[in-house]
Amino acid sequence: MPRKVCIITPGTIASNPRVVKEAEALSEAGYHVHLIYTRHVNYLIEHDQAILNEHPKWTVDYLDWTSSKFKSKALKLFSGLKKKIANYILTYNLYTDEFDPLLINRFYFWQLKKAIAFKADLYIAHYPDCLNIAFKAAKANNAYFAFDAEDYHRGEDLHPSKIKLIKKIEDLVLPSAKYISVSSALIGDEYQKLYPKVPVVNIENMFPIKSQPPLKKIHNEVFKFFWFSQTIGPKRGLEEFIAILGKTNKKNIQLSLLGNVLKSFQSELNDHWYTAGLPSKGLVFINTVPEREIFDIASGHHFGLALETAHSHNRDICLTNKLYTYILSGNFLILSNTAGQKKFHQTHPQTGICLKLENIEHSAKKLEELFLDIETVNHARQSNYKLGESELNFDREKQFLIRRVNSLWK
Repeated sequence: MPRKVCIITPGTIASNPRVVKEAEALSEAGYHVHLIYTRHVNYLIEHDQAILNEHPKWTVDYLDWTSSKFKSKALKLFSGLKKKIANYILTYNLYTDEFDPLLINRFYFWQLKKAIAFKADLYIAHYPDCLNIAFKAAKANNAYFAFDAEDYHRGEDLHPSKIKLIKKIEDLVLPSAKYISVSSALIGDEYQKLYPKVPVVNIENMFPIKSQPPLKKIHNEVFKFFWFSQTIGPKRGLEEFIAILGKTNKKNIQLSLLGNVLKSFQSELNDHWYTAGLPSKGLVFINTVPEREIFDIASGHHFGLALETAHSHNRDICLTNKLYTYILSGNFLILSNTAGQKKFHQTHPQTGICLKLENIEHSAKKLEELFLDIETVNHARQSNYKLGESELNFDREKQFLIRRVNSLWK
């Protein structure tokens, strides 16, 4: 009988590729994978269900509060009220330590009940919201628990009261974890300093080879840039990059942005584009699509923008899934010079260029050099595509995860 692994995450799996890849890797390695999560975003339900349909061996418990039925509406209203009360209590420090996990996860009791009932051999928590759940469920079932840190959560751009709560929960629970998996070496360094006795394994945000689209030949009349995220918003380097584009020769440039965007911010970016004197209709907004479609869209562009700003310590040391999406899709990388991305560029200098977003004039000159040598760009695109195919993919990266989990019972 296969050993059982329970993966717990606060949101929907359709918005968390890392959960899906982890579940796929462990399931393929022979583990019985069970997911506990919440369906809370209407437009992701179809994508969420498609993932489950593709993996019939997985078992799941999910709480759906997107339905138009009375029960779902009541749940959504009540959970929203709980969140507001929790934020108030957090802000004014009106609580004792026993309330910590409840304040960070409004579905704490439901997820804990489901986790204990599943009786797994290993519980893996994603995000601090689920750490206490994995810890308690493991204790109740004489099992192991682990933590996947896609971000350095205590270094995020959050209210100080939330950071304080995250630190308390992590310090209470993580010394007992069997391992911590991280998405970048620099995040791993931070957790290793905090918990030197807990093994830390670096599993970066790469993607399986099956996600790789055909390498496209792009006409060079228009220089095409691509950026994506679940949400198009501020503090992501977009405003700075538009200003940099505006300092180039401004000819035949297209910037495609994929994700959900508020109309107010879309108007703000359009204003930046117009003020920078860039070509009309050159700024393109694309609605959110299923993850598998992003690679094909990316492959139709010369450049993939891995733009981050060091507005928080986490953003400075992280490596997002954008970077590896671009590699697999055959894009020339445009990196911003955060600590995490500079480290990547030092290891793989042939993949693209690293810009100081704050140095607009110098960055614009580096882009103009690329425009004058598009053949070098296209050669790098082919090289990146092969690098993704041979090395920087999750088919290789997942072996670190599988070896770590397998070692728990040796």
